[in-house]
Amino acid sequence: MNFDDFYNEFIENKHDELEKIRFDANRKYKANMLAFKYSTISVIALSVLTLIYSDFTAVLFLVVMPFYFIGTAIGVVSRLKKHIKFRYKKEIILPMLNYLYEDVKYKSYQKISVNLIRKSLLLKKYVHTHKGDDYIKCRIGNAIIQFSEIEACGTRSDIGFFNGVFIAASFNKYFKSKTIVYDKRDYTNFKKSLLNLSGDTNEAEIIKLEDSVFNKKFKVIGENQIESRYILSTSFMQRLLDYNNKMKKNVSFSFVDNKFFIVMPNAKNMLEPTILKSIYDKEYIELYYNYLLSITDLVHNLDLNTRIWTKE
Repeated sequence: MNFDDFYNEFIENKHDELEKIRFDANRKYKANMLAFKYSTISVIALSVLTLIYSDFTAVLFLVVMPFYFIGTAIGVVSRLKKHIKFRYKKEIILPMLNYLYEDVKYKSYQKISVNLIRKSLLLKKYVHTHKGDDYIKCRIGNAIIQFSEIEACGTRSDIGFFNGVFIAASFNKYFKSKTIVYDKRDYTNFKKSLLNLSGDTNEAEIIKLEDSVFNKKFKVIGENQIESRYILSTSFMQRLLDYNNKMKKNVSFSFVDNKFFIVMPNAKNMLEPTILKSIYDKEYIELYYNYLLSITDLVHNLDLNTRIWTKE
């Protein structure tokens, strides 16, 4: 799955009105930002003169100008994104998804189910509600994957406490208990007790593992010592470590109801068009390609295609 091959086949020769719209909007945006810059300088200079000559009339007029220009610039960006967002995702992102995955279902304005997020037990607070977009469900080999960007919110639904990517995958081992692998930086000493008290887990305990490197990075909670250690075999723990190091994020994992859940913090809103570069800018598109390729790497690196256990 080579990015150059994808770009050459699907993107390179695209030169349409979508890029013209972006170019015109970028020109207006830059003009307004330049006007904002100089009007701000003018206000500062005039304010100094006002202090000297005690004439506030001109300042009251000019002080509005920077806000007008910055507001216009923001409005240009907002209108552009609304205008081209749907087409960008249809003409750029969807072909990319079909190139990387099989049986793709892509809904750019939807998000993954909040019930799956709650079931994963991975976030530090109860998810009262959530925001998000770019819901993707697909098949990679034998593994069924679904994921989207999310902003998880607590009891105050307008305040998010987690921004990132949430992934749910079919898993190749059948299990009856729950196992949660927290990045140590996101784990608190009260987490196990809270899970048991809330009824989310049944007599969960700290899982004792022999891999010292894994233990330094993760804290594992599970309902069954034996089953958790079967899931977290020596080779699988190494693959989790390798994937975590590759992503360079505080990745956490859980195994609940025969599903494998992953959360990765990410403040950047992915798969969105920009006006600052060409719609078809190769480096910009490659950034999104590599982001989506990391999901494919997840399946291959963690060997989720291999069928190890079956239901009894």
